[in-house]
Amino acid sequence: MYFIYLIVLFFAFLTLFLDFTRSSNRFFVLFWFGVFIALGTWGYFTDDYEPYEEVVATAYLNPFAYVSIEPLWVWLANCVHGDIDDFRFIAFSFIAILFILIAKSAKLNTKYFVVYYTLFCLQAHLCWIRQPLAMSVCVWGLLLLCKKRFLFGLVCVFSSLFIHKSAIIFVALLPFCIMPVNKKNVLLYLILIPFLSILFYAVLNSTSTYSSILYLQWYAEKEGEFDNRHIIFQFIALFSVLCQFLFLIYTIYRFYDNNDRYVVILIRYLLGIVFVSFFLFLLPLDTNVIYNRLLAFGMFIMTLIWSKTMQRSLIKRRYIWGLLLLLLFVSVREIGMVGNNYTRIERLIRLP
Repeated sequence: MYFIYLIVLFFAFLTLFLDFTRSSNRFFVLFWFGVFIALGTWGYFTDDYEPYEEVVATAYLNPFAYVSIEPLWVWLANCVHGDIDDFRFIAFSFIAILFILIAKSAKLNTKYFVVYYTLFCLQAHLCWIRQPLAMSVCVWGLLLLCKKRFLFGLVCVFSSLFIHKSAIIFVALLPFCIMPVNKKNVLLYLILIPFLSILFYAVLNSTSTYSSILYLQWYAEKEGEFDNRHIIFQFIALFSVLCQFLFLIYTIYRFYDNNDRYVVILIRYLLGIVFVSFFLFLLPLDTNVIYNRLLAFGMFIMTLIWSKTMQRSLIKRRYIWGLLLLLLFVSVREIGMVGNNYTRIERLIRLP
């Protein structure tokens, strides 16, 4: 399945250089959604496939075995009788539906949305299950708030907490959406950023959400996933984080004064994500899990912004450095993916 993912990634790059007819666009998008659900269902090459396989089977036999898993997912595990493929198929089908709702709500060009999503987010989201769904619900709620559908929007935003507890950090950053990007708000930023960063660290380290992440790490270490490659893997992961910061900072700088109402609100939100993530990154504490989740959410927000503003822009000469950074980021990320599976090469070639 990993090689199918690489083919999808290659065509995503190629699509940035091609013009499609309307019917071709429709076929491309429909085909992409089908492949997305298939990859999500049989994502053998991802880190979390085997741990989730055990979690889903155990949650079906004993609903109280994993208190860190939200009741929604325990209920789903029970509905599918502990079958991991059915579990993942339903989860990724819901994510795909939410992508369609997001594209319609934000009036996105769906072709560019799926292309940028493939380049920036797909690899991480295939690995996770609960958090991409929580992110999608939260973003859809945010877009509804942009359309002044406040009641339904708030319901969606807060319902993301019942999908993944770490969504509390996405909800807590909502005040940034109403703070214009200007020098007058510097004091507010200086107050909010340290406060929210310390709060996130305290809350997530005292909840079962952090325990579930530690469980996945323990499972991987038990299975020999991290043997003899700590330094290289950490270097690759750090480089990926730095690339994400560069992408997000560039996006804010490039579009902070955009005329589109959706883009303006999303840029404000993205600025809050970058500031808090960077503060957590610099803290002399183990905040790796938190700022990585925030950056992943930021990349998802960036995907929406680029889908509205960066249509065919990357192939222009003025954006050549951005394109080179994108190629470097994706290359290093995929090297990390292969390196992350070097003890289990069969993961990369396994088919359903």
